[in-house]
Amino acid sequence: MTLPTPDEALPDHESRILWVSSVQGGASTSNRGWNTAITDLMKRSRLRQESRPTSPLRLNVVFHVPGPIARPDYEGVRTGSFSRKRLLLTVQVALPEQAPNDAYAFLLKMLGEALTAAEEWAIRKGLSVELIHLREIERQLALEHGANS
Repeated sequence: MTLPTPDEALPDHESRILWVSSVQGGASTSNRGWNTAITDLMKRSRLRQESRPTSPLRLNVVFHVPGPIARPDYEGVRTGSFSRKRLLLTVQVALPEQAPNDAYAFLLKMLGEALTAAEEWAIRKGLSVELIHLREIERQLALEHGANS
């Protein structure tokens, strides 16, 4: 598979390489801790992209938060859809119902696993891509969290 160049793939205003989002299965006291941590990760990952890093593959990491209405039907990390036009791969992460004490650190760990899943997906598709800038965002987020812990 060959991919269009990033310049061909996206309009000028869409320059992010990492999106963080969530799917909520309903609010509960046990999953409340996830919302704050996910919102924090969304904001911090956006800030890390103000320098407009580039990547041959963009990622949308979707955290699935179980709740009283719906629960993920899988465990761990899995790849989802791929938009060739936008060079955007969705990677889904099933979270446990109960958020740990340091939910943000757990999300960072799962972000790393999502990046690994994306790299493995690219290899299976015969793509020669390195996610250097995505890994750098992950590294910066982890360093920042370590300094604030």
